[in-house]
Amino acid sequence: MKKENILLKHIKMFLLTLFLLVATIVIGLRITILSRSFALRQFSAAHYQKVEKNIKEEMKDSMISSGLDDTIIDTMFTSSDVRNTTEQTIDIIYNYHNQKLDTTVVQNNLERNIKANLEKKHYKIENEKDYQKFVDSMMKIYKKEFTMLNQVTRIGKYMKILIKVTSLASILLFTLFMILLMIRRKTIKKLLPVPFLTTAFLLLFGTWYINKEAGLSSITIFSKTFSEILRSMIQKTFLTFNIIAILYITIAIILHLFFIHHRKRHRHHNYEEV
Repeated sequence: MKKENILLKHIKMFLLTLFLLVATIVIGLRITILSRSFALRQFSAAHYQKVEKNIKEEMKDSMISSGLDDTIIDTMFTSSDVRNTTEQTIDIIYNYHNQKLDTTVVQNNLERNIKANLEKKHYKIENEKDYQKFVDSMMKIYKKEFTMLNQVTRIGKYMKILIKVTSLASILLFTLFMILLMIRRKTIKKLLPVPFLTTAFLLLFGTWYINKEAGLSSITIFSKTFSEILRSMIQKTFLTFNIIAILYITIAIILHLFFIHHRKRHRHHNYEEV
């Protein structure tokens, strides 16, 4: 009978740890890397200015043999346009609605600048096909810095499903965890320090191991600047899990001390009654 009680105790601790760990991971991802607002917070004014500079430098390098002045690129777009396109990209990923990047303003500016530059030199567009090819090549450079649209659209489609699933899963797991706490509350509460400590250890070890072995510092997706943002998001997500782990350790210590104090008080009370 005693062995059965010990086995049942271990099963309860395992279930509590499992539900707490999975619920923590799901909720942690939902408030960090799976959150649009969290993603947008990673982009700063300095980032938009850096992207603007990188794109314009690449465009100017590719148009050396075009016969056009570099000035057509200078006023083609600003960091504000970069920010707008970035937010569109984030919307495609997090709020998938089959939308496409709207870069009409940027393209209109480019075409206006080209025509103004040609008029200044008293030239005319003689080959419409070559003209359009040049415009398309410049716009391709602009869009490439943000994303390869087809891939991001595909990511957005699955991201929407993932966000819904994690939202439902977090509610379900939290509910199951509370149900477990309600079943034989006295015995379950005494077991709580162990699941909190175990979950904290797994979170700390998991983030350390992934960070060490996965080569996150060299991860590259879409572009250099986009990769920097992605790495920042992953690192801050790991930091969130580490903070949660420290919180769980604190809770485990407080609960453990509380139960020790409660047990001593209960024994003292029984001794006085005797």
